[in-house]
Amino acid sequence: MIPARRLATAAGLWVLLVAPAPGAVGSCDAEDVAADPYDFCYEINGLKIQRDDAAGRITEAEARARLAMLDTTCRAFAWPADCVPPPTRLEQRACADALSDVSRLHEPSDAIAECQDLCGE
Repeated sequence: MIPARRLATAAGLWVLLVAPAPGAVGSCDAEDVAADPYDFCYEINGLKIQRDDAAGRITEAEARARLAMLDTTCRAFAWPADCVPPPTRLEQRACADALSDVSRLHEPSDAIAECQDLCGE
């Protein structure tokens, strides 16, 4: 029979080895951090260009030209000084999902509620 002290020590060690680190339970806050300015600019503006092309608001040639300039444009993008707090990754994802929704192509990109009040928009 295993002594109670050994059993308690083994159980304590097991809990320390298999339990998640403090603050990492579910990693729920991974999306609640500030969005990267370049990633935000590239994804959101790229989607706006693609949806304007799909909706016929710009020509295919205009879309290609704008997409070709997107990397250069977004490398220079930074959050404005008055952008406090900047959008989170979760807000970026919500905006991107709304912009990707083909059932909403009739809405101008600037009218998408999920993309309102995000700095840089």
